[in-house]
Amino acid sequence: MKSGIDLTHINAAIRPQDDLYRYMNGSWIENSEIPADRPIHGAFHVLRDMSEERTREIIEQADPTKGNEAAQIAALYQSFMDEALIEKLGMTPIKAELDLV
Repeated sequence: MKSGIDLTHINAAIRPQDDLYRYMNGSWIENSEIPADRPIHGAFHVLRDMSEERTREIIEQADPTKGNEAAQIAALYQSFMDEALIEKLGMTPIKAELDLV
């Protein structure tokens, strides 16, 4: 793949001058499955998912009791993920700000 173009997705049964899109992507279209929870899927979506997962792992490994910036991020993330507390508190934490609107 010296050119940077992945030739495994080419559909050689289609002439490029007839349908360049199907020629270049035909094999990928025929063999790839879009996840049911998404309207589209591709390499950038896979990379985004990997990045989000790695970021989550880094944040979850940070010790929220250390008092540094990583700890602040970890504490914020953990509070964001605490759905039971969020449901219990409801709008109370932001009521004063909402009343200003």
